[in-house]
Amino acid sequence: MYFRFLWFMIFLTIAGCENTEVKDQSRGAGIFHDSDECHVCGMVIARFSGPKAMVYLRKQPEAIRFCSTHELFIWLLQPESAAIVETIYVHDMGGEGWDDPDHPVMLEARNAWYVLDEKKRVAMGVMLAPFSREEAALRYIKENGGRLLRFDEIDLLLLQSIMPSPVDYSEPQS
Repeated sequence: MYFRFLWFMIFLTIAGCENTEVKDQSRGAGIFHDSDECHVCGMVIARFSGPKAMVYLRKQPEAIRFCSTHELFIWLLQPESAAIVETIYVHDMGGEGWDDPDHPVMLEARNAWYVLDEKKRVAMGVMLAPFSREEAALRYIKENGGRLLRFDEIDLLLLQSIMPSPVDYSEPQS
């Protein structure tokens, strides 16, 4: 009797541990809620205009969210972050939705065309506006200026070069 119980407990342990990983590798983009906070800065996402982002991590059912694509890349380009990423979504800014955090059209970030517009500020820095179509990105550049980039061209050196200069508090401000 004891051995049957022991085998039963071993079976339950093995069966319970069999499926601990999130297997759906094609999770679609979720939605943003009024209370969602940015994974990097902790600010409430709904308070800011411009493109937002969300990332699904391996072994986690819920996405983490970002108040801007700038914040997304700051987080994503850290070695420990890139290793756990499953899917990355960004807003497609080719249509309406600049002022709408609930903008429903999102695309896989690795497929987007990005416009770096150093004159336009969003939640936490310079705007990196993602577009699903190159034509839409080029139209934005023609109308507003900016520089066209692909996902792989956005790196820490680029982000560092577009960061605002820190304020020098050593001398009184006039």
